[in-house]
Amino acid sequence: MRILTTILCILLAHNMARGQTGSGEWRYWFDEDDSNVYSTLDLGDGAFDIDVSMLPEGFHLLHLQALSNGTLSAPVTRAFTKAAVTEAADTYKGLAVIDGGTALIEAEGTMSNGKLSWEFDVASLQPGLHTCHVQGVTPQGVAVESAEGHFVRTLTDSEEGTMSCFYSIDDAEMSQEEGTFSGGKHHFDLDVSALPDGIHELNYWMVADNGVSTSRGNAFFIKTTHIDPAAVRCYYTLDNFTTAPQEGTISDGVLHFNLDVAGLSDGIHEVSYWVLADNGSVSTPESAYFIKVPEGGTGIIEYEYWFNNEYDNRRTITLDRRVDPLSVITDIEVEPLDLRSCAFEVVMVDDQPFVVAKNDLHFRFTDIGGRMTDVDATYVDPRVTEEVTDILPIEPQHTVVAPKPAANTIQWFSAEAQEGDSLLFRASSGCVLQLFSPTGEMVYETDAAGSTSFGGAKALASGTYYLALHEMEGSARSVKVTYRVPDIPGYGDVNADGQLNISDVSSIIDIVLGLSSLSIDEWNADLNNDGVMTITDVMMLVDRILGN
Repeated sequence: MRILTTILCILLAHNMARGQTGSGEWRYWFDEDDSNVYSTLDLGDGAFDIDVSMLPEGFHLLHLQALSNGTLSAPVTRAFTKAAVTEAADTYKGLAVIDGGTALIEAEGTMSNGKLSWEFDVASLQPGLHTCHVQGVTPQGVAVESAEGHFVRTLTDSEEGTMSCFYSIDDAEMSQEEGTFSGGKHHFDLDVSALPDGIHELNYWMVADNGVSTSRGNAFFIKTTHIDPAAVRCYYTLDNFTTAPQEGTISDGVLHFNLDVAGLSDGIHEVSYWVLADNGSVSTPESAYFIKVPEGGTGIIEYEYWFNNEYDNRRTITLDRRVDPLSVITDIEVEPLDLRSCAFEVVMVDDQPFVVAKNDLHFRFTDIGGRMTDVDATYVDPRVTEEVTDILPIEPQHTVVAPKPAANTIQWFSAEAQEGDSLLFRASSGCVLQLFSPTGEMVYETDAAGSTSFGGAKALASGTYYLALHEMEGSARSVKVTYRVPDIPGYGDVNADGQLNISDVSSIIDIVLGLSSLSIDEWNADLNNDGVMTITDVMMLVDRILGN
C-alpha cells in the first residue's frame, strides 16, 4: 500500500510541492465525508503514507491539501480504487485411504479462500462409487482436521468398458440394453422397430457394473420407415418463382433429378429444392446456384489486357473462333515500365539496397454470351532496378525531419538494430511505411491510418534496417519520423540525464499537466507507445524505476 499511495501522491501533489523544501504536513479526506479529516507527515522526497484501511473495497475520491507555514493550499481531488485483498493459497500434504483399505495414496491439498481442497490419483481404482479418508498437515507440519467423503470414479476418454442403459420410450415400460464406452462416449443400440413413424421421446440413464448410476437423460428422435426412392419427388423453385415437381431416379444410392431450365436466360440462376417421400417425410430445403450456358456451349471470343492502372491503354484481342479459355495460350509483349512507389521489392547487392519494379497485369475475357471474367496477376521485372540513395540515418529514441516525398517517389531511412530489438516507427502525417530487414525482406507494413501510431517488428538479425515512406497524405511540406527501441537501456529517461529516477517522474508529470520543462524527451515519455502522455505512462515509468 505504501508504494501505491506514494505513486498516487507524487502525481496529486506535484503541482503544489514544486519549489518546496524540507518536510511538511498533509491533510486529506475521502469521498464526501469532510467531517473526518486525516493528516500525515512528509517522509522525504515527496513520499508519505495514506491509511485506507477504514475504507471498503471499491471506487473512492481522495481530497488532498498541503499545509505549509500555517497556510493551506487549494484541495486537489483524484479518484482511486481500493482493490480486494486476495488470500494466498497454501499447499498441504496428506495421505488418503480409499474404501477402508490399507493402501495409502499421496494427496495434495490447497487452501484458498478458507477452503481446503484435496487432489489424489484414482487411476488405479475401478469405475464407480468410492469412499475416502484424508489426513493432512500444513506446510509447517501441523496436523489438520481429517476429511471424509464419497466420490464417483468415471471412465476417461481413453478408457473402454461396459455399461447398461435403462430406457423408456414415450413413458412406456422400462427396457434394458447393454452398451459400450469408448472414446469418451456411451454407445447403445435401441430397438424401435415396433414404433410408428413420427416423433418420440426417450428417457434414459446408464448404470455401471458396480451399480453406480448416471443422472437421467432426455431426448427426442424421429422414427421413419424405409423410403422407396422411386416414390420420391423433388420440388423446386428457380429464381424464387413458381414451384414445380419433378420425378427422380436412383443410381448408386444417389437421387437424380432433371430440372427444366429451357425458359431461363443464359447466366447465373438460383435453385431452391426439397425432397418429399410418399409417407409425408420431407427434407430440409436447400439452395444452390448454377450457370445456364449459351446454346452451343461456352467459349472465349475476345480478351483484353492492360498493365497497372492504365486501362485506357488496354489491348483488345478478338479471336477468329470461339475457344476454350484454357486453350488461350499466347505470348504477350511486356515492355519495361517505370518504377512505382506503391509496388516494389527490395534486393540487397553487396549490402546495398536496390528497388525492383513490381507490376500488375490485368486480363478480361468475354464469352459468347457477353459475360466478362477478370483475372489479375503480379510480376516482378528485374530489368527495372534502381539503387537506393539519399538515405537518412535515424538513431534509436530520436526523431528526424524529412521533406515530403514527391508523387511516385520514396523517402528512405536507415536504422541500426540488434537481434531481438523491438523496432517501432511512426510518422507525423498519414503515409505508407514499409520496413525491410538487412536481407531485403519486408517485415512490417502499414497504411496511412496506422502510420501515425507506433508499429514495427522484432529484429530477427542484427544489422541495418531500411524504412520506406511514400504515398504521404495532407499538405504538409515535411514529415517527422520517430524511431523507438523500447528494449534498450535508457527507455523512460525523460529528462535525458542518463538515469531513471524520481526526476524523470517529475518531468513526465510536467508533460501530463501541460507545464513547460527543459530537456524533455517526449518520445521517451510515451512508454505505452499510444502517441500521448497520460497517467498510464507515469505509472509505467514508476514500475520501471521500481524494477517491476
